[in-house]
Amino acid sequence: MRDGRPVRIYHMDLYRMTGSGDLDSIGIDDYLNDPDGIVVIEWPDRAPGWLPAEYILVTMEMVADTKRAIRISPSASPSATRERQAIERTRREVGSGAG
Repeated sequence: MRDGRPVRIYHMDLYRMTGSGDLDSIGIDDYLNDPDGIVVIEWPDRAPGWLPAEYILVTMEMVADTKRAIRISPSASPSATRERQAIERTRREVGSGAG
């Protein structure tokens, strides 16, 4: 909850999307503009013109059959300060074993 209000999480798998017409037909803009929502997008490279300037990118890389390396980074936007702060909080909590 944020400020006592529920936060909606939307998951979008864009693997089969072929163009902006597909993205428009699913209403991606509505999800991205929901002030109480978090949008998790798989294959974000399929929506280059739709992504906001500030976002958090999570990449997963297979390093062994049962192990993955996870990288969390803010967008390249210089105004992504809030995203950088959220990542640093996450690193501190995960690194300390909190949560």
